[in-house]
Amino acid sequence: MSLQEFLVWVLSGGGAGVVAFILMEWIGKNTDLQSDLKRYLSLALAGLVAVAAYSAGVAMGYEPTPEDVRGWIEAVFSVIAVAVMASQAVHGFARLRVKRI
Repeated sequence: MSLQEFLVWVLSGGGAGVVAFILMEWIGKNTDLQSDLKRYLSLALAGLVAVAAYSAGVAMGYEPTPEDVRGWIEAVFSVIAVAVMASQAVHGFARLRVKRI
């Protein structure tokens, strides 16, 4: 897997959610946070991982650079939204054992 493929997976393949889930497993074992704080932290981690991957993609030339502030805001909002939804899906499959129909 190349760096570009990894960044694409993190941004659009649910990778940010997977990375956040793995980080939360480690954080959960090493801290004594309340469940609601863990939930908010996991959402923030997923968003931060996605923004970091997007920024790396832009810096490496894999993603087009937004033209103005509005473009940056829309791009960052989009990658955070996808990451948060993906992290919830990963959590659901891993913890709730959702059965496929």
